[in-house]
Order: sequence, then C-alpha cells, then structure tokens
Amino acid sequence: MILETGAAVVALQEVEAHSHDPDALSRATGMTAVYGHTMRTPRSTFGNLLLTHLAVAGADTFDLSLSGREPRGLIDARLKTPRGLDLRVLATHLGLSRRERLQQHRLVTERLARDLPTPTVLMGDFNEWCPYAGSIATLDRLLGHSRPCRSYPSRLPLLPLDRIWVYPPGLLGPVWAWTSPLARLASDHLPVVAELRRDGRGSRLGPERR
Repeated sequence: MILETGAAVVALQEVEAHSHDPDALSRATGMTAVYGHTMRTPRSTFGNLLLTHLAVAGADTFDLSLSGREPRGLIDARLKTPRGLDLRVLATHLGLSRRERLQQHRLVTERLARDLPTPTVLMGDFNEWCPYAGSIATLDRLLGHSRPCRSYPSRLPLLPLDRIWVYPPGLLGPVWAWTSPLARLASDHLPVVAELRRDGRGSRLGPERR
C-alpha cells in the first residue's frame, strides 16, 4: 500500500514498531524512515513515521502531548530534492478533543513560524472535520487552504480528517483521496495524496494510516 500511490514522501500515523518495524518498512520500500515515537508500552512503541525517497538533511521530533490525554507528537524533517532544493516536511497526528487540538495547533503553528520562508509541507491526521474550526482556519491563514478530501472511514468516506498543507500555496497541485481496493483494506482511513508543482514538474506525497 505504501508504494501504490507512487508518493515521494509518506506520513504514517499509529505505527506500532513491533509489528511494523520502521527499519523493515524502510528496507521493503527503499525509502528512508524517520520515526517519532509517542507512546511506549512494555512490549512496543507507537508513533508517527515519515518515509521518503528524498535525501534527509535532518529531522527532529517534538512532544505535543497534554496531561491526561493520549500522547501525541510531531516530526519536523528537512529534505533535499534531486535538484538540491530544500523542503521542510512536518508530520503529525493530533488529539481527539477540541480543547486538545486547539493547544496542539498552537504548538504546531509556533514551530512552523520559525522557518516558514522555506517551502513547507504539513500533513497527517488532524482529527478535525469542520472546515470552519479555529484550528483549521488558523493553519489555512498561515499556509494557505488545505483542500479537504473525505478520508474517513475508508469504506464510506465522509470526514476530511487527513490533510495536507503546502507553503507557499502556489506549490500545491491536485489533492485527492486514494480510493483503491487495497487502500480501503489497509486502513480505516484513506490516504490523501497531493502533487507538488515546481517548474512544471510534480512530486506526490501524502499521509497514510496503517
């Protein structure tokens, strides 16, 4: 499923390292893996995973957890395209409650603002379906409209929980939900795929759920 879309960058959420080892996924896909664990159990860890065919110049992980809520995190990676251009990619999975998401969006926005002139992609599961929610509106104002696609549940998608923002907005090409039979079986969320445009050429990227 990871390779089916042909994406150059893939963000996965809720990756359980025992059954979906990031190094094994890296070898199977031929992509570099950046793992950001968010929760540990006695048997394994869970977290976000960024897979990319692009060169990774550096990556950091940040804790977005709130007390009493499920741990959440953010991957902030700096990639290099084959033409030597810098691309900043952030991948996350935000909380279920509105209060939780508003605080997490504030933390993500503060992180984004530190280096925003660099071409930037923010993607993941934002657990927000209302286009007028304060959290979505804030990121739309900062990065440009995210073009919501219905991605959940995968068998009958109704809610645009998974989103991709691109800055500057002129780099964003078509955005769509990947609706193949395999995608519907692989996860309860459909992958959302976006095409980035530069000099008339495109690269695909998108978040997936395993």
